[in-house]
Amino acid sequence: MPRTITLRSAFIASYLRRLVRLSKDAPQARRLLALAAIYGGGKPTDAARLGNVTLQIVRSNV
Repeated sequence: MPRTITLRSAFIASYLRRLVRLSKDAPQARRLLALAAIYGGGKPTDAARLGNVTLQIVRSNV
């Protein structure tokens, strides 16, 4: 069973998406999109797909 992780309240999805638009680094942009998906209430599996990483990486880094 996955454990629940508390997200940092300092980030909001819209701010992270703004950072994506400013990023010149594709891997960084994908990671930011993955975080935005999580902070926006999305599923971890969707975030992993957006970030092009495994589900385990999403769970251990959020």
